[in-house]
Amino acid sequence: LFGFSKWLMVNNIFYFINNRSPELIVGKILSPQSAGLFSIAQELATMPTSELVGNINAATYPGYCKVSHDREGLNAMYLSVMSMVAVLVLPAGLGLSAISDVLVPVVLGSKWLEVAPLLSLLAISGLLIALNTNTGFLFLAKARPRVTTLMSCFRALVLFPSAIFFGLMYGLIGVAWSILLTAFLVFFVFLILIKFNLNIGFRRIFKVFSRPVAASAVMYVAVNISALYFVNLFGGVLALVSLCLLGFIVYCFCLYCLWFLFGKPDGPEARILAFLHLKFPHRA
Repeated sequence: LFGFSKWLMVNNIFYFINNRSPELIVGKILSPQSAGLFSIAQELATMPTSELVGNINAATYPGYCKVSHDREGLNAMYLSVMSMVAVLVLPAGLGLSAISDVLVPVVLGSKWLEVAPLLSLLAISGLLIALNTNTGFLFLAKARPRVTTLMSCFRALVLFPSAIFFGLMYGLIGVAWSILLTAFLVFFVFLILIKFNLNIGFRRIFKVFSRPVAASAVMYVAVNISALYFVNLFGGVLALVSLCLLGFIVYCFCLYCLWFLFGKPDGPEARILAFLHLKFPHRA
């Protein structure tokens, strides 16, 4: 028990470093004003994905613990959970990135326009970090807190020097790029750990992410192409609402079409449709 708690305590330390060090670095090498801009961008970027995944993690961790001694059962549950997480988190993160130029002046005002490019990058890094958190709970359920802690340590060792280097070279946007690149690197390292520690093949992982990634990419392009047109046509608030609605429609349509083309496999799409049929039997 002490060994488990020890790793959790160290993991919490690295969690604090990973979340606060970029802001501290920005304040040190740039200015307090820059640190304020970065803090607002980071808070906005992580809000939708962290809220979604936080609730899912709280609900699924006890389930992971119950089947932790059944490898196939645990792997099946993990893939099922991750498929639902991907369906929700990917469009939330990419959608926020796509509307950042419209969202910032509407929500924060024209004085905060510098936040928009930061938000665009940090929203993508936020969704990658959110995807990793559920994998961390899986390793905790397997009584392997050391893996999660070492990954947090690895992220800190990459993030801290890269944030300083890119921050000195390119300013605020450089720090945002360092966070995004670190998130990509850690995400793929987690995939390798899953492959070799839990014996989940890359093909099975690809199936989890393929449809939501493709649908989210189409949504991202559609919203980006339409953003300037909608702003000129409707103005700020109505353009923001219209872009959100457009992104939702495009994503749902593409996701359904891909699910249909893949042969309607059992997955989050089927569960969502079953839920809609249950709630709205004469409409869904």
